[in-house]
Amino acid sequence: MNQARFSTNDLLAFLTANTMIAALKQPAEPFTVVETHEVRFDPRRRKDILQQIQARIDIPQILSSTTHISNLTVWGNDELIIVADVSTATAVIESLSRKSAPQQVRHVLDGLTEVNTISVDTIQVISTRIGRQGYMNSFTTNVECPAWIEIAPNYARRTRDTIDIIMAREELAANGRLMVWNGAPGTGKTFALRALLRHLAEKYIPIYVSDPDTFLTDASYYFQAIAEFSDRALKSGNQPGSGRILFILEDSVSALLTESRGKEGSPVSKLLNLTDGLLTRARNDLFLITFNEAIEQLDPAIIRPGRCMAHVIFTPLDQEEAAVWLNAHGSPTSGIPTPATIAQLYAHISGGIIMSEDQSGVGF
Repeated sequence: MNQARFSTNDLLAFLTANTMIAALKQPAEPFTVVETHEVRFDPRRRKDILQQIQARIDIPQILSSTTHISNLTVWGNDELIIVADVSTATAVIESLSRKSAPQQVRHVLDGLTEVNTISVDTIQVISTRIGRQGYMNSFTTNVECPAWIEIAPNYARRTRDTIDIIMAREELAANGRLMVWNGAPGTGKTFALRALLRHLAEKYIPIYVSDPDTFLTDASYYFQAIAEFSDRALKSGNQPGSGRILFILEDSVSALLTESRGKEGSPVSKLLNLTDGLLTRARNDLFLITFNEAIEQLDPAIIRPGRCMAHVIFTPLDQEEAAVWLNAHGSPTSGIPTPATIAQLYAHISGGIIMSEDQSGVGF
């Protein structure tokens, strides 16, 4: 994607104030951006990307600023400046020069795609339900799960940045055992969930709870799942993550509402105990709740730090994001109502019906 993340003036002002390049402080021929590239990659390989970029640049490094999300590094001399902003899943590399010099950063990008290409994996997902006699029934389904880097461009920037951070963390349960995902139908929650399953495949056993209301009211459900799948997996020696479980509860909005907590046996109270209880703390199980509604009465106890490690809001793409997506897929941008969900955009390029957001019931 050849679209600058920084404005040239802001970037040069920042560099002038923070570097020792004499040419930047002299009224000579100005530097201009001659090339910009954006490369997405597997967040787990961020260190590999940084090392490869560093190895491909043969001019002095003049600035480095690092956070847990991003690494901004600048190399430069009196004729050429290269800026690399490597976030959790995106590397934006810009070349600034006093002379027109196309392909200045091409040698930096050569070979980076080797760590950017990941095939779709098939993950076994266990579905559970409590039967009439109180015993748990289950079956296993093979689910095709894409790599997050392959589907990330389908999401609004704010949503994408939040999931980038989730994918970059080596130990999710260290910051809480609950994830809350909500957004309108068609915004891509299901495909993002598949990408998460792939990311956690070596650490967690995925269990899709098909009766979430029962799970959040029946105290024995959780313990049956542990005994049936986690303990059995540990004994067999064939288990990811020492038998830890990712419990997936779709369309479970009632578990998150403030008004539900005061009721006896409320799902909110059960969820609070599950995500912050002694056993789950010891086991580091994760709980992911998804729903379509936009919630204003979200119980604050649910999303307090230490319990909720991520609240992801899935939004439609705005006009600029939708235009970028359509251009990347070789489709005209005229006549598209915005904001548009990714389901609507796919329907548009495939010749299907596309309607404004308040009319569409399309899921994704």
